[in-house]
Amino acid sequence: MKLSDDELVLLNRELRTYALQLLKYFGWPKLAEEDGDLALQVLVDFMERPSMYNPAKMTGLKTFLKRKLLNLLINTVKTASNRNRIAGEIARMLPSYGFIDDRIDYDLLVENIKQGLGVDPIAFKIFDAVVTLELEKRDICQRYDYDEMKYYNGIRRIRTVMSNLKPSLKK
Repeated sequence: MKLSDDELVLLNRELRTYALQLLKYFGWPKLAEEDGDLALQVLVDFMERPSMYNPAKMTGLKTFLKRKLLNLLINTVKTASNRNRIAGEIARMLPSYGFIDDRIDYDLLVENIKQGLGVDPIAFKIFDAVVTLELEKRDICQRYDYDEMKYYNGIRRIRTVMSNLKPSLKK
């Protein structure tokens, strides 16, 4: 399917408007600056692989692209959420012990957790990948060739080490 430049501009404008509506509806205003990027990404994906749209099976091109945009937006939010899950647990642990503004204390806590995980190579790799490399579950499993069970067991052991550290952090 070939689209003219005018049609592409119009589709891009409509997709950006739709992205903003979704962001407001779901209450994700922090992603508002990405609305144009996401809309453009959907269009670029379509232009690179027009065969992914089958007019015989699908209702219309706009509807198809809007669904793609919705899926991309949800995946963007999920990715950010998954990537920050362990880092979020660390962050929740920090304020209760008064380390909010001091990066040295955060780094010390991360090092203490890494030391606690030193005897567990799987949990150590997962923790390091999340905190240092900011990878998400799928990327970690792919990088280290872990299945989901191995990943979740590693996460469980990380939580155990973190909860065991809490008493020693009290001042």
